[in-house]
Amino acid sequence: MEGIAMTDPLFVAWCSLVIALAAISLAIRTRLEWQAVARALADDLDARPSATVEKGEEVPPPDVAPAPRPVRADRREPSAMTGPRLIAVPDLSAPVPEAHEMPADLSRRFGAIWAMSDAGTSPEAIARQTGQPIGQVELILGLRRTRAADPRS
Repeated sequence: MEGIAMTDPLFVAWCSLVIALAAISLAIRTRLEWQAVARALADDLDARPSATVEKGEEVPPPDVAPAPRPVRADRREPSAMTGPRLIAVPDLSAPVPEAHEMPADLSRRFGAIWAMSDAGTSPEAIARQTGQPIGQVELILGLRRTRAADPRS
């Protein structure tokens, strides 16, 4: 007698039957476990004292206190302002100071950017030529104008 080939239809059907029986067995075992859990919970509920309430009666409050409400960790200070708040906006049209009015270290670091701006070059073009990010170029030029407009500088 020869061995059974893995492609024999009888062998394939037998393997499928074994797998199906294993799956059914697992499903029955799982269902029995869940039924046992449900039965234990039902027994636990039955063991508790019953407080039946007739229709229209008020339900007595539970013995357990409600959980405390969460409290903000960052206590806000009461504000005298209730309406919109005003913020200071820098004057970007302030006159540009002369190079000799700025400290030497700032002139050394940002002199090329200032010179290009004084020549009328746009911040985008300055950023491309210097390799600096455009935001940094705009910040440098804005701080220069702010420093020129500030009487304390």
